[in-house]
Amino acid sequence: WHARLVNNRLLGSSLKNWQRYRCIPQKTKYIAAGSMLVSGAYSLLLLDNLGLQLLLITIVILGICSVCLQKSCNLKLASGEQSA
Repeated sequence: WHARLVNNRLLGSSLKNWQRYRCIPQKTKYIAAGSMLVSGAYSLLLLDNLGLQLLLITIVILGICSVCLQKSCNLKLASGEQSA
């Protein structure tokens, strides 16, 4: 299963960068943050309880911060052309 993911055309380069250099491409960060915002906003509309809404907002903010605080890497790392 792991080898299949690492050799995947779409996900493989990001996974290899994470394993080798512990970095995330900037584009992947934008996609992750956007996905969290969209799903969080949609979930927020479905909740009626203020406490749960505040908890959801906190979780989304922490998730976005954790992704944004990870080291960014340039796109050439995945192909092995440069090292970190």
